[in-house]
Order: sequence, then structure tokens, then C-alpha cells
Amino acid sequence: MIERLLKAEKEKRAVYGAKQALALLKSSAAEEVFTASNCAHTAEIEKFVALSGGVKLTKLSLTSEELSSQLKKSFSIAVAAIKKGK
Repeated sequence: MIERLLKAEKEKRAVYGAKQALALLKSSAAEEVFTASNCAHTAEIEKFVALSGGVKLTKLSLTSEELSSQLKKSFSIAVAAIKKGK
């Protein structure tokens, strides 16, 4: 699962944060959304994923701190998304 996110990051298609993920969902520009196990915005993300139709939602067993570590980021990541494209 994380591999898809890492690949998207190399392709400059990964975004981090609930605001950015929701913006992609609202504009129908999201391909997949990932949420950490301790994400506070899960209900809101799920609502917009359901409305969007074709977007895949992946609920990770990792906490936001563990996800950040896996992605080698210095900030906590509770929500990540992959933009449509390539």
C-alpha cells in the first residue's frame, strides 16, 4: 500500500493533509486516499469518497507518526492522497 504512495510521490502526484485531500476529492482529481489509523477526519473523508464514486479509500493500520516515518517525512501525516494522472 505504501509503495503506491511512494511511487506517486516520485511522480509528484502525492499530497499530504486532510485539507489537500478533501480539495482533490471535491474537484474529482483524486485517484486514491489513505488515512492513518488515528485520523481525526476519517468520517469526512469517507463521506466525500462515497460521493466521488471511483476513488479508492485505503485505511491504514499505521498511526500518523508511523506513516510519516515510512514516507520519510518530518511531519505527522494522517491523510495522504494520490492525484489522478499518468
